[in-house]
Amino acid sequence: FPDYQTPLGKEITAFLTGQRIYPAEARQLLYAANRWERAAELRSWLTTGTAIVVDRYSASGIAYGAAQG
Repeated sequence: FPDYQTPLGKEITAFLTGQRIYPAEARQLLYAANRWERAAELRSWLTTGTAIVVDRYSASGIAYGAAQG
């Protein structure tokens, strides 16, 4: 994550490239919502026994959020 191909991922790309301006709180919400966009797919993988690794998003979200105020 982020998944830049989803609708919210494209918004993340827009603010990362300076096309949009969002306050820090909105940016954090966009990142969280971007993970939510993929939640159903991740759950379906788990129900079929597929192993997935999502080990960075909590720590990196805290680090980036703190760095951005």
